[in-house]
Amino acid sequence: KIPSPNNYRFVQVRSADTGISETMVTYNETNYGSITPSSVNDGLPPAYISKLRCYPNPFNPRITVEIDLAQAKSSTTTIEVFDVRGLKVKTLHQGFLAPGKRHGMTWNGQDERGRSMASGVYLVVAKTGKSTVEQKVTLIR
Repeated sequence: KIPSPNNYRFVQVRSADTGISETMVTYNETNYGSITPSSVNDGLPPAYISKLRCYPNPFNPRITVEIDLAQAKSSTTTIEVFDVRGLKVKTLHQGFLAPGKRHGMTWNGQDERGRSMASGVYLVVAKTGKSTVEQKVTLIR
């Protein structure tokens, strides 16, 4: 873990002329903001969605949404439900999910305000990194 704030400074000076007896080094510090897990280059590719399952389909009164993230570095994952007009109905998850695991959640057929949605076709959209997967689901009242 890198201490916050990072108080370490590294300067390396090389000279082809070994006859120099005195060297002056000046530098300016630049604040690039805080380091987040998604901005650290650890050599792993970003997580991607290897599978999205929604069952039972059609459903009433709730549906289980499962997402499998491939083994890679963690990244923000968003799972949302949209109606056929493309309007967002509900956000099921927004944040970090551990890669290499299956994650499950349920949707009870209600919008963000707790109102029951009408029978019809909805689109479950899962996004992480550069990966987007969609699945149509049918709510029957």
